[in-house]
Order: sequence, then C-alpha cells, then structure tokens
Amino acid sequence: DKNSLAMIIFKSRLYFDIKRPSVIGCPTIGGHFNWRFFEVHSYKYDKEKIKRLKENDMFEDSGLARKIERLNRPITDSDNVFYLYYIETYYADPNQDDIELFNESSDCYETYYFQNIDELLEFANHKWGLVLSDFVPSYKTHMPLS
Repeated sequence: DKNSLAMIIFKSRLYFDIKRPSVIGCPTIGGHFNWRFFEVHSYKYDKEKIKRLKENDMFEDSGLARKIERLNRPITDSDNVFYLYYIETYYADPNQDDIELFNESSDCYETYYFQNIDELLEFANHKWGLVLSDFVPSYKTHMPLS
C-alpha cells in the first residue's frame, strides 16, 4: 500500500521504478525500442537548513530551492511537510547491463515535484495509468545498478 511505500522511501531513501515493461516505446536511431522508466525519489524538507541557507544568502542558488520552485503547488503549511518527492521518467535501452551505456541510451526526461506521496501517486495514475503496485525496488527492474 502507499503507506508502506512512503515508509520505505522515508527510511531507506531508495528510489523505485516501474516493474513492468512500458506500454510506450521510443524508437531509436538504431531501430530498436527503448522502454520508459519511472523513478520516485524523496528528499528531506529541512526547515533549519533552509533557514541557514537564507540567512547566508545561499538559498536561491541551492538545489533545494530549485526543487521547491518546481513543486506542483506552493507549500502552505510547512509544519506538516517533512519530505518532498519527485517522479522522474525517461526512455532507456533495457538491454544495457552497464550503467554508463544505460545512461547514454536515456533521453526524453520529465520530472515532476510534489509535497506528499499521495499527490505523486495520483498524478502518476492520471498521466500514465500507474498504480502503487507497479512500483518495486530498482533491483527488481531492468535498470542496471550503479
């Protein structure tokens, strides 16, 4: 269920991608098809770190600021936000066992940012028809491990 997925992301900070082959293929110059991969990431929403960065005029140039800017909606109740999430999707050759070759084969990246896992899962379901049971740890997918 989505609560166990959220707890796995909270505790281990693992990312996930889709366990079944994609429905949509992307033809490559070589004539074969790449599969669409999905990854879900979380990162801690650290109010103290944000405060320190702002005090030192470093927040605007931080990676955290860029992620917060890209959220699907503004944070209105920061006391109830502990982690932020994003889903990244791209096409890549599932036949590449070498991580460098896999990465070289990837293209067409899209990334979407959310304040909670429910919003992310709702978006993924609406946009791609994905449900919670489609996500598994990366080692159970066609994606080579680094």
